[in-house]
Amino acid sequence: MDSPADLFSNTFSELDSQILTLREQIRTLFRRKSALTSALSNSRTTKLILDRGDPSWPSTKDTTGQTSNSKAAVDRLQRELRGSRQSLYRICAGATMFEVKDPDPHATDLGRVFGVRIEAFVKDKFDIPYYLLMNRHPSQPTYMHIHKHTVPPSIPLRHLVAKYLPGPESPFLTAGRKSMRSQNLPRFVRELRRDLIAFHLRKASVEHLDHMCASMVQPFASTMRSVTAVDAEYRDICLEWRDGKIGRLRISKHGVVERSVVIQSERDRDLERKLLKERGRLEDLWKHATLISKLAKMADRWAKKHSPSNYYDGINDTFSQRLRLLATVYLKRKNPRHGFVLELTPNVFVKACRLNNLSEARAMKFVAENSRVPVPKVLCAFKRKGITYIAMEKVPGKMIAQHLYELSEKDQAAILAELRGIINELRSIKPPCPGRVGDYEYSLLYDDRIQRAGFGPFDTVKEFHEFLRQGIGSGTNIPGMDELVTAHERREHTTCFTHGDLSSFNIMAKDGKITGIIDWEMAGWFPDYYEYSATWHVNPQDWHWQRHVGRFLEEWPEDLEMDKIRRDIFPPW
Repeated sequence: MDSPADLFSNTFSELDSQILTLREQIRTLFRRKSALTSALSNSRTTKLILDRGDPSWPSTKDTTGQTSNSKAAVDRLQRELRGSRQSLYRICAGATMFEVKDPDPHATDLGRVFGVRIEAFVKDKFDIPYYLLMNRHPSQPTYMHIHKHTVPPSIPLRHLVAKYLPGPESPFLTAGRKSMRSQNLPRFVRELRRDLIAFHLRKASVEHLDHMCASMVQPFASTMRSVTAVDAEYRDICLEWRDGKIGRLRISKHGVVERSVVIQSERDRDLERKLLKERGRLEDLWKHATLISKLAKMADRWAKKHSPSNYYDGINDTFSQRLRLLATVYLKRKNPRHGFVLELTPNVFVKACRLNNLSEARAMKFVAENSRVPVPKVLCAFKRKGITYIAMEKVPGKMIAQHLYELSEKDQAAILAELRGIINELRSIKPPCPGRVGDYEYSLLYDDRIQRAGFGPFDTVKEFHEFLRQGIGSGTNIPGMDELVTAHERREHTTCFTHGDLSSFNIMAKDGKITGIIDWEMAGWFPDYYEYSATWHVNPQDWHWQRHVGRFLEEWPEDLEMDKIRRDIFPPW
């Protein structure tokens, strides 16, 4: 049972919460009232009534039934109209020139002062205007010099004055003699206003980023803690991350990142390159600051709908790995795509597509753990919203399809002999369940040349052959079917691990050595002849490859003819 102190504490907490809610509602109503009043005062009908001066509009009665004059409402609308006109003028006319009289009897030029008012409109509101007060130069009346000003010291006013408002004491040489430099007051005001607006935009961006970092709900270690300015010009920016990283940025006066340094235990060159990439702006930092948090929230919402056992079912499918990969894919969305492969870094690729599945990543991991066959190292793999993500290390070299036919016969023979040894080692992996057909763990198989959806597994090779014939046996009128059934039942077949897609485009080589075999989405335990027949038909556009298949694979001519009959009866997709 709660104590009286706890009851009082809970009651006061509820009251505080209600008070905060009411205050927010009041502020919202005041903002709505201001917006509606401005809209009403700027409407065409209201302006016509005010210009006409209709005495019958609008008349109200108070609680006692007395009719009150509408003058207060009209005065309010007129003030709103004047304010709107003034705001419109201040927006359109960024600089206003005026003349005032200096009351000092000893003032220069009989006290005549020429003034300039510069507006700064930032974050949907006007800042305090800046003023320049100028008078004529005592010795040269055609020259103006600044008497007083309210420009902040972070603005290079002296440099602008020396460039656009030089005094008569600043001549320059022309044809060997001194000449007076002319002044350009409009250009001076324009450049000064540009610097002032740029200063306010930098300041507003830094303050906004710092506020968003501080108010982030459920912050994570990889998010930013604070964004602050080190100098008065807001051009040297200090960044702090929650995991201890500290960064410094140097930005131009227009907010473009020029230099960056990020240090934790050592310099983070990758993050520095991201901050400098494509001359990003200061506002773009918020994408880096909030990306991990957004992805984390999405992952949390998804995780609540699924059991923990089904959530992390990939390879290295941890929470941080998912966030890191999805964040990098998001930030690299402008990179060129190579088919279904996206280059994240020079050494890491991610395969992201809807038609793929996690069996490819699991097959590569299985082959790497049970043989010395060179395969890409899988860094992370998972499936999210129907899309499979597989992050893997890049295999060095090029596809042998790009240079095999440019090599001498001797070099070709060397590469194909090495490939034969690799395939023999792959086929030498002992099957856990001899005679069964399926992927590496005897689950669904994928081969879009047979069926676009997954199929299998099969307890025997005979069941697999019946599936290939779509359950049709002998004694039909289909040409070639009896011959196909006879060929399927001619002998017993063993099973061995099969790549299933040994195209010359999936074999990488460098300096005459094979560096890796890629694209394992069709791999699994298949009949012994299947690798040969599948490779022989692997790519109709690569018909040159067919004459090399027997040089690195054991030939099965009878089974190849059997597969040709099947393909004639049941054409591939």
